[in-house]
Amino acid sequence: MRTMSWLMCVAVAGLLTGCASVNSVKMKVDTGPITAHTFSFVARNPRSGVDLPVNEEKVHAMFQEAITGNLAAKGVNRVDAAGDIVVAYLIIVGDGTITTYLDRYFGFDSDAPELMDQVHDRSVKQRGRNVMVAGTLVIDILDAKASKLLKRRTIQSEILRDVSMETRVVRLQAVVDEALSDLKIVR
Repeated sequence: MRTMSWLMCVAVAGLLTGCASVNSVKMKVDTGPITAHTFSFVARNPRSGVDLPVNEEKVHAMFQEAITGNLAAKGVNRVDAAGDIVVAYLIIVGDGTITTYLDRYFGFDSDAPELMDQVHDRSVKQRGRNVMVAGTLVIDILDAKASKLLKRRTIQSEILRDVSMETRVVRLQAVVDEALSDLKIVR
């Protein structure tokens, strides 16, 4: 089964202890250094006009804040629209049995289902009967003018439950920083 309640996705905000990258076909793309001064997030996928539940918006806000902090430290500032590059991200949550994803900021015509299937299949093979709730974060960097995928970074780790919001924020920033650690920006 590859679906679960969106509430499980909210748990992903408590994300990620150790940082083991997921490496398989299409999981990593790297076209070299990126020239950029500004970035914007991909437009939110409206999903047939349905509004996001409040908690899901909070999860997205946390992820966007972590990504914004990382790119700002590299000298790339966030703008509301028309940045030099566009950032899209996908949140995948699974426990070796069931897997789901949040793709509201991953694009309108994305390969999210295929990425989720890869993560799910890998999780089942690696963990067998040892159930661990894990989150996978996929971050795509796209050329804003050509809509070309320049970078794809993925990172996966265990999701901790019952941790403070402060701990979640610190851990999430560490995960994003690790995922984008080799991102080279040319000014």
